[in-house]
Amino acid sequence: MAGAELAARFRRGVTWNVAGTFAGQGAVFLTNIGLANLLGQATFGEYAFLYSTVVAMGTVAQLGTGLTVTKYVAEFRTQDPGRAGRVLVLCRTVTFGTGFIAALLLFVAAPWVAASVLKQPALAPEVQLIAGYAWFAVMSGVQNGALSGLERYRSLARAIGLHAPLHVGVCLVGAWRWGLPGALGGLLVSAALRWFILEVFLRREARDAGLALGYGMPRGEAAVIGRFALPAAISGLSSMPARWAAGALLVSSTGGHLEMALFAAANNLRNLVLFLPGLINGVGVSLLNHARRDTRPEDYRRLFWGNLAATGGITILGAVGIAALGMPLLGLYGHGFQAGYGVLLWLLLGAVLDGAGLGVYQIIQVRERMWLSLFLIALPRDLLLVGLGYALVDRHGADGLAVAFATSSALALVATVWFAARLGLAPGEVGRAAWRERV
Repeated sequence: MAGAELAARFRRGVTWNVAGTFAGQGAVFLTNIGLANLLGQATFGEYAFLYSTVVAMGTVAQLGTGLTVTKYVAEFRTQDPGRAGRVLVLCRTVTFGTGFIAALLLFVAAPWVAASVLKQPALAPEVQLIAGYAWFAVMSGVQNGALSGLERYRSLARAIGLHAPLHVGVCLVGAWRWGLPGALGGLLVSAALRWFILEVFLRREARDAGLALGYGMPRGEAAVIGRFALPAAISGLSSMPARWAAGALLVSSTGGHLEMALFAAANNLRNLVLFLPGLINGVGVSLLNHARRDTRPEDYRRLFWGNLAATGGITILGAVGIAALGMPLLGLYGHGFQAGYGVLLWLLLGAVLDGAGLGVYQIIQVRERMWLSLFLIALPRDLLLVGLGYALVDRHGADGLAVAFATSSALALVATVWFAARLGLAPGEVGRAAWRERV
């Protein structure tokens, strides 16, 4: 019975996550196609790099709190809702402050980013304009994590569905009316709207689950930050800046803005391949952490293998499909973008490797081995990415950067499989004790 119940919850969660993520990723995809046609290839390359910059800042500033909230809310929401609520409050408070600091730093550093990285000092106001996006993005990450931990995927899907057409509208209208500044201003407005919509849904669901919701520094939960959130944050501090640095190498190269446009278009298609495996794996995060304390070991193992098969298999199917349709899809971005088909193929190879790694990594996350994960997986992967980018980008442009991404993904997968095999599939002593009490 427990196994059937887990399977039903998994199917419901995936179904609603498919609906919500399809709306969200579809909105981003349509927006990028529209912006590429409205702005032109070179200006769209500038937009893509500025967007990746602010996303990198937001990911670092989130300090791993989105995943932390999902894990601990899922694990304790039934057995200890008081603790689940305290962790949620703690993470909301932390990200309110770190998101503001990230936005402020980017605003102050805007002249340097425009002059030294983009090689266009006149773009400093545009960098400042988009800085506030980081604040809203960081806080929205915790909201997403909390709704996932509560397994309220229907509410999450409805919130994303409400936001999706607003995102497309404000970004495209802004670009049509004011060009690049309008597109970036639309991003900022869209992020604020997303935070507001998610907050409305989260308040209702937290109240129904009996979880506290607010801001403060509850006692007794600081260890959560040191044991789980901090190493996850440092992994983000490594991963996103490494990706940003690799992109900066491309932008700074000869013809860099045009090459960045090709890479950004191909990378958007790569993201489409990973969106379904990512949301399936997101459901798996919540269910596996809840199962650690609230189900039998054999059901836990069955859930792990089912999640791994689903994420890996769907990633391969998606990559094959996008590869087959790659030329016409790239053509949607405008004239000249089909030259990025080779870039797309390398990125799709990396996507297949990343999709397999998503499912395997669950063992490491559930067992809270985040510090070892940082040193054995994240740092080697990111150092390899930047090193290969430095070696390949000047000569091979966007193709060289795509090769660097695929190679670093291969290293990460090998390290993840090795580490997970060493840990094994046991859910932990707490989970086994809970099962013994039930029987």
